[in-house]
Amino acid sequence: MWIVITFVFSVIGSSNSLPAPVSTLQYETGLSYKYNYQFTILVNEDSNITSRSAAVGRNVGYKVSSEFLISNIWENSDNPKEKLLKLELLKPELHVSSTMHSTDGINRHWSKLDNLSYPPIYIHWHEGIVKKVYLLPDSPSLTNIKKGLASLFQVHVTNNPVKELDVSGLCEVQYKVHGSTIKKNKHNCRRTFYQNNFGPDQAQAPSITTSSEMIINLVPQENIIQKVTGREEVMMSLNLWKQAAVFIKAKLHVNYIERYGTVTTYNGNKLASVLKAVATEMGSQLKEESLEVSAGENACIGGKCKSLSELIGEYGKNLLPENLGQVRSAAGFLKLLDGFRRASKKELLMTFKNTDEKILTQLLDILAAAQTDDSLDVAFQLIDFESKDIEIAERFLLCLATVPYPNEVTITKLLKLFNRKIKSEKLRATMLISLSSLAKTYSRNNPKNMNSLIVQSVSDMLLRELSECDHAGCILNHILALRNAALPQHIPTLLEYIKKGGILGLVSLEAIKDIGEQHFTREVNDVLLKVYNQFWPHQEPAARVLAAEILIRSNPTIETIGNIVLSLSDQQQPEISTLVLSKLYTSMQKSDIVRSCVKEVLRNVTFGNYNNLAQNGSSTSFINILQATHDANVTYGINMEMRPTGMLRRTSLDLNLMNNQENLHLLSVSEFHNHLFLREKYCEA
Repeated sequence: MWIVITFVFSVIGSSNSLPAPVSTLQYETGLSYKYNYQFTILVNEDSNITSRSAAVGRNVGYKVSSEFLISNIWENSDNPKEKLLKLELLKPELHVSSTMHSTDGINRHWSKLDNLSYPPIYIHWHEGIVKKVYLLPDSPSLTNIKKGLASLFQVHVTNNPVKELDVSGLCEVQYKVHGSTIKKNKHNCRRTFYQNNFGPDQAQAPSITTSSEMIINLVPQENIIQKVTGREEVMMSLNLWKQAAVFIKAKLHVNYIERYGTVTTYNGNKLASVLKAVATEMGSQLKEESLEVSAGENACIGGKCKSLSELIGEYGKNLLPENLGQVRSAAGFLKLLDGFRRASKKELLMTFKNTDEKILTQLLDILAAAQTDDSLDVAFQLIDFESKDIEIAERFLLCLATVPYPNEVTITKLLKLFNRKIKSEKLRATMLISLSSLAKTYSRNNPKNMNSLIVQSVSDMLLRELSECDHAGCILNHILALRNAALPQHIPTLLEYIKKGGILGLVSLEAIKDIGEQHFTREVNDVLLKVYNQFWPHQEPAARVLAAEILIRSNPTIETIGNIVLSLSDQQQPEISTLVLSKLYTSMQKSDIVRSCVKEVLRNVTFGNYNNLAQNGSSTSFINILQATHDANVTYGINMEMRPTGMLRRTSLDLNLMNNQENLHLLSVSEFHNHLFLREKYCEA
C-alpha cells in the first residue's frame, strides 16, 4: 500500500519552499468545516497503451473514501496570516475491485483501516504555505493520507511558476487563476531523502515520468475550498525495455459539505506555547515533520514489525526448491530480505537452527544479500570454511560477490577471512574472485571509492599474493582476480605478463581490455602494437588477434589502422590475418572513428590492395541482431579462429544488449581446442 499511496499524496497538494503571495483561503477561527473525499488508485502493467480505454479489464486497484473536518484553532494576534489548523479524519473506508474502470462491482472491503484510531493532525499555515505539520502517534499510512489532505489547504493566487515542497518532494508548480477557479500543474519533483539505488548502469535502471493536474474551486463569498478534483499518472519503465513497465493512475475528489460547528481556540502570539497546550490537552507529545511523505518504519504497522520467525513461517515455503525460478520465490526473497536486515545476531542464529533444511541454502543467499554486520558475522560463524566439502562456502561467496551495493565493512570482513590462510586452494581462488568483484562494484558505484583505503588494501593484497606465487596455476588465479577487479593501478603489472606471452599473457590482455581504454596510456598502446607484430616471442595467436581488436576499439589513429592493414599481407598465419580483417570490418559497423580511419587508409593503394584485403583463411568474426525492439537490440557476435589445417582452434559467442546510450554485455561463451582430443571450455557472465 505504501508505494501506491505515495502517488496519491502528490496529487492532493503541495507546500512552498519560496516566499509566496497572500493565500485566498480564509477559514474562520473557531469554526469546523466538513468535507468528504475519495481517492482511487489504478495500476496497469502495460505503460505502452496509448488509449486508456484499451486497458479496461486489466486495471486493478482500490478506492478509499471518508469525511474530514478542518478547523482554525489559533491565529497569531500579531500576524493574522499565521494560523494553526486542525485536521480530523473521520473513519475511512476501503473499496476494492479487480477491475476499477467503472463504479460497478466496487464493494466495501474490510481492512486494517477499520481498526485504527484517527488522531488529528495540526498544520502550521502561514500566508497559504504549510510550513510544518505536527503529529500524534499514528500509523504511517494514515499519517501520509493526512499530509496529503493538509496540502489541499495551500493555494496561491499567482500565475507565476513556483517551487513547492510537497509529498512528492521539491516540485516545480504552475498555477493558473480564473476567478474562483485555480488550476495547478506539477512536474520535475525530487524527493529530499531519496537516494538513487539503481547503480551507475542506466541501461538497467528505470525511467519515471509523471503528469499531475489539480483544479480547485473556491466558494466565492467565503474564500474557502468548495471542490477539488485531481489526477496524477506515473509511468515507470526499464530503459532497455519499455514494455517492462508499470502505469499508475491516481484520482482525487473533495467536496465541501457544511459548517460543522465550533471548536476550542487558543490565544497568543507564540506557536510553541499553543502546541504545548495542545499536547497537554491530547496527553501526548507532538512530532514535527515536513509535508513530504515519510518513508515509514519498514512498513511495520504501528512501529511493530513481524519477527523473522513469523516472516519465515509466512514466506519460507516460497523458497522451497520446487518454487525456484518463479515469481513467488523472488517475492519471498524480498520479503525476507528486509527481515534479515532488521534481525539481531541472536535471532539470525536461531533462524538457521530451527528452519526447514530444504531452504537453508536459500536463506544463506539472503544472508549474503542482507549486507549487515550481524548477517556477515552469522554467515562466517555458520559456514565451515575449513571443511573438505566447500560447496556451501563457495555458494555463499559467489552470492556475496554479486551484491549490487557492497559496503566497506563487507569487503573488510571478507579480506580478514582470506588472510586466515584457508587451506583449500579452490576456495581461496573463489575468495579472490569475490573480493576482486566486490572491490570493482564498490569502485564503480562511486568513483571516489577507487582511491579508498579498503580498495587499495584489496589491490595490495592481490599484487602481493601474485608476487609470492610459485607455479603457473597460482599466477593464473591471481591474474583472473586482477581482471575481475578491473582497477587501473594494475595495468603496469599486467603489461609485464603480456610481454612474457603464453596463456598468462593472453589472460592479462583480457584483463587490460576489461579495465577499459579510457585508462590506456601511450605505453599500453605501444605494447599492444608490439604484441600484434610479434615483437616478443611466445605470443599466442589469440593474443595477437585480441591485441589488434583492443587497438581497433581504442579510438585508433590513422597510423594504427594503417599498421594493422599493412600487416595483413603477411601470409605466414593466414587465419590470423583473416580474423583480424573480419574484426576490422565489424568495428567499422559500430564506430564512426574506425570507419573514418579505414576509409582514409584505403585511399592509399599501398594499403587498399588485393594482397591486404583478399584473405583466404576460413576464420571469421561478425555481429548480427538476435532481437530488435523499439528501445534496444540484442546482438550476438561469433568469432571463429581456425588452424592452418582447417581445424577449429578457438570460437566464442557474445551476447550484448544495446540502446542509444549504453552497451550492456550479457554473456560470453568461449571454447579453446588445445588439440584434437583435449578441449578446455570456459564461460563468463
